[in-house]
Amino acid sequence: MVLSALFPVWAMVTGFRQQDGTETAHDWVMWLLVLLAPLLLVQAAAMVRAVFLNSGRAVWISDGRLFYAPMFGRWPPSFFASHALDEIDRVSPGIIPGVRLRFKSIEIYLKTGGQYNFPTRFLEESRDVVLERLNQALAAQH
Repeated sequence: MVLSALFPVWAMVTGFRQQDGTETAHDWVMWLLVLLAPLLLVQAAAMVRAVFLNSGRAVWISDGRLFYAPMFGRWPPSFFASHALDEIDRVSPGIIPGVRLRFKSIEIYLKTGGQYNFPTRFLEESRDVVLERLNQALAAQH
């Protein structure tokens, strides 16, 4: 990812030209990449740092709050989202739709009507195990 983010900068500095002689750095796509690449790198670095600083956990309950790593690509980068357990109405299995892939997720429904989700693709335990533990914690809280 770092190399793909640095390519537009290298193209601008060196004046890289395509085979037909047009300058790649003058394409609007390249300018868009030059502007967006630092933002995406900052968000990716912040998410990786946050997971490492939390002992590799992406979902946990602490002090009556549920913390989880939200879907990548949210701006501003919130690293971890959290909700008080007494604010949560229920949790259930869900799907995050994609263009080609669909990711399994856990849906969080708040008593105020809000709905959030987080992907479970890269968790060590299956979605069903995590969902069962969350339901147990919610039952103990209510």
